[in-house]
Amino acid sequence: MRILLTLLMVILIIGGTQAQNSIEAGNHKGNIPKNIPKRTHNSINRGTQFYIDYDYADFLLWGDPLYVEFIWNCNMRYDSVDGGNEEMVVAFNQLYDYNTATTIDNDDVTTIFIDSVFANIGHENNSGTDDTIIMKIIKLDAATGYPTATVMWADTTIVNYNLSPTNDWFDATTLSWNPQFLTTEDRFGIRVEYYGSKMDTFGILAGFANIAPLGTCTDYAATYSSFFPNSFSLWSEYDYAGLLPQSAGGDLYYDCDNSGDFDPSSDGVNYIQNINFWALVDVETFTGINDPSTSIKNVSLTPNPAMNHSQLAFTLEDKEDVKINLYDLSGRLLKEFGENHMSKGNHKQAIDVTEISSGVYILSLKAGANQINSKLVITR
Repeated sequence: MRILLTLLMVILIIGGTQAQNSIEAGNHKGNIPKNIPKRTHNSINRGTQFYIDYDYADFLLWGDPLYVEFIWNCNMRYDSVDGGNEEMVVAFNQLYDYNTATTIDNDDVTTIFIDSVFANIGHENNSGTDDTIIMKIIKLDAATGYPTATVMWADTTIVNYNLSPTNDWFDATTLSWNPQFLTTEDRFGIRVEYYGSKMDTFGILAGFANIAPLGTCTDYAATYSSFFPNSFSLWSEYDYAGLLPQSAGGDLYYDCDNSGDFDPSSDGVNYIQNINFWALVDVETFTGINDPSTSIKNVSLTPNPAMNHSQLAFTLEDKEDVKINLYDLSGRLLKEFGENHMSKGNHKQAIDVTEISSGVYILSLKAGANQINSKLVITR
């Protein structure tokens, strides 16, 4: 089931959620990039395939000049003296398709196929030594959507040259990965880690809606992302055990009203609201397979996902010739489970998929002139 996402209402709802243990951001204001790379995607409408791009979706809501992009230096080798971020994470907890302005309900998801991942970054290599960039697809906490340490897929890039078009990390460019990764999780995260000489600089872009002037914050004052909390950073300066915002809600803020405490109505929030990571995904959903107009009723397929065996249960309202076949997503027949003449009533059919590779398939149940297709996920 797809639910219309009311962006402005989300902003109003989340406006007061930041915890009291937030800390004043001080001079942590990022840098203005020399250029912002154009998105590598166009608006598409391909059924279940779409781009999840929180930064671009928020930009479409606010537009120029209200929406601002900063670039933030990152290095896993930074310490409290160096200052800056160690790593950045985007939690794709809301499966939002900006093209249709809808969100897929996580409870309906059977699989997510992560086709491609992108990041807007800047990088200059002054040392001539190897710099390492690791992109990880991670699990999110099932209850909270918070990033976890569990890595589902990873890719490592090693370079000893500038990734930016010029020797200036403010000159941003786009990195891309092609994981072609299928997960039965109903959400996922992207973590980017950089390990390099402190002579070199690696930066990641992040955007926010600028609501300045706000009190003493005359140039910039950020409001919450429409998808908050989606972007997380690990700061080297602060003695936090984890990412910001914390799982309890603590985060950086800008004290625009000079009160000494965070006030959601008169203070700016962390500028790192929409980190520039986005993904092309194909989301498969289980939406219910009983059709009142058909003579096939009460169809269920359990377990699903299955490892080696599943069971198809169904009810016939009349005696019928029944065929049960398994197809891949291209429509190629993989396995036949026989053709039988079945009586009216309840039936069960064992589905042996021991010899079928992990993936998403279609199990077709045909009874007379009626047919119902069910998605079957095989995972090992």
